[in-house]
Amino acid sequence: MPFTLDPGQLLDAIPTPVYYKDAEGSILDCNEAYARLFRRQREEVIGRSAHELYPAPLAELHEEADRRLLKQGGHVQYEVSMEIAGGELRHFLVHKHLYHHQPAGEALIVGTLFDITQQKEIERRLAYEASHDQLTGLINRHQMQQELERVHARGLRYGEPYTLVLVDLDHFKIINDNYGHQAGDRILVAFARIARQLVRETDTVARWGGEEFLFLLENTDALHATGFAERLRARIEATPIDIGEQEVHITISGGVASFPEDADSVSDLLTVADNTLFEAKRGGRNRIVFPTKDSSGIFTIGTQLNRALEQGRLVPAYQPIVDLATREIMAEEALARIRTGEDQTLLDAETFIQAANDLQLAHRIDHHIISNTLDRCVTQQRAGVRRKYFVNM
Repeated sequence: MPFTLDPGQLLDAIPTPVYYKDAEGSILDCNEAYARLFRRQREEVIGRSAHELYPAPLAELHEEADRRLLKQGGHVQYEVSMEIAGGELRHFLVHKHLYHHQPAGEALIVGTLFDITQQKEIERRLAYEASHDQLTGLINRHQMQQELERVHARGLRYGEPYTLVLVDLDHFKIINDNYGHQAGDRILVAFARIARQLVRETDTVARWGGEEFLFLLENTDALHATGFAERLRARIEATPIDIGEQEVHITISGGVASFPEDADSVSDLLTVADNTLFEAKRGGRNRIVFPTKDSSGIFTIGTQLNRALEQGRLVPAYQPIVDLATREIMAEEALARIRTGEDQTLLDAETFIQAANDLQLAHRIDHHIISNTLDRCVTQQRAGVRRKYFVNM
């Protein structure tokens, strides 16, 4: 037999909050799921506007969406976060559809709120895992790169200084070998905890890789950054770290590089920080080193050399060796050169080889030149040219 279903009962059968309202914004009807969001009875919600149900900023957002929908028709959707009854914060995807009620063609707005709190939590967790080191909870290298670009852009625009402190845990491999990787992990976690205690809210610290950590100190010059790094070094040296069955003491070495004094790009600044860290290790470890007037020339050349290697501007120049009797080329000697400037002028090795040796970059130069020379040797042999090659290392 035929039966009738009350529209209110039909709405209440839907577990998702649903309502519809007129063009003036007054709720004409809703289901119990929608009324429960405000800890109200259904009858208490009907006839109310967004400003009577939501906090002012959220009400404005809803009303702006209504105006857009009434103007353009169709449907709109957007996300909101709101405290529901009991103070719990939930996230919703709001979907609104414009419906013209016949026969008068009265405009009605039908709204549905889909709870996406669980989805948002999954997204938040995935975003956190993608940007943070799982062991220490610090941001990872990729996220720090983004922070560096952001701070550098601000420094260029407003002339604000910033400083990098690159820190390495001394003799960490020996600790891992003697006490095991679990002990090493405890030390990394302990260092991260101490680092968080010492940095300001505006500072950023990341696990840069392995046992290296990078500090980004905004609005900080080299003098104040070195003071911070020394406090960190002293705290680490004085703090015993529990690794399970015993406590150990560790030390750190650190290199400092400041914008704009030491470099004018992020990559060059990182190179300077890496070079000063190397100097700290070479000087006996458990110390902080920053560029000085005496060392700035070496670090500048080291930066240029690293950039030349990355950009493919370190090239071999082949010097012919001639047989005086036959006047024929019997061999070639490969010499390292750097192409500079728009005219690609070759820079002699004597201008950079000392810095390369001091900063332990010579092995990279040798590897690069030998690889290029081997390629040339193969190409020449295929062309029927047989000669010896010497590499000036």
